[in-house]
Amino acid sequence: MKMRIKKSNLLFLGIVIFSICFFALLILHQSPKLPKYLEPISERTAICYNRWICVLLNDSWHRPAYDTGIDLDIAKHFPSRNESEIRELIFESDQIVFLFEENGSAVEVARAAPASYYIAYLSKRLYNRDINITGKVFLDPNFNGTVIKIFHPSPSFKEGIFLEGNTIEVKSRDYEGLRKAIGKLILIVAGYNDK
Repeated sequence: MKMRIKKSNLLFLGIVIFSICFFALLILHQSPKLPKYLEPISERTAICYNRWICVLLNDSWHRPAYDTGIDLDIAKHFPSRNESEIRELIFESDQIVFLFEENGSAVEVARAAPASYYIAYLSKRLYNRDINITGKVFLDPNFNGTVIKIFHPSPSFKEGIFLEGNTIEVKSRDYEGLRKAIGKLILIVAGYNDK
């Protein structure tokens, strides 16, 4: 017994299948302006994949080559003050020195590397400016740029990122705290403000 399918039934079935596929595509294709993996920081910056700061360029989000070295959702909670002033000080400066303590170690230098990368990356991408960034143990007394002083971790410190004149002080109790502090500094540079 052969079944005969009427052309009208086939046409109806085709329309139903096409409609289901079409509406499924419409529903799935409707993506928000900001993809789900991005958490906005400012109009042109966002945390992406928890470890990068992405920049909006030409209506498209761009992720830099290197991550920040820490989960930025954790770094957000590191204490800081004067975020807007810190950001202005960094982007108004032509020279930035990461100043390390004489009794410090290579660990501080390695932990601070992502911050210097992101300061240079964001200043170029957001403001089309080049900033000369160096690391030193001793500071020239005639230096008049911005100083980011990375203190060797100490359990006696009050943790935080503080602004003292033209110096941004980064203090932590241990090396994990230093990682969080550097992540928070990167967030501040990208436009993050504590609420």
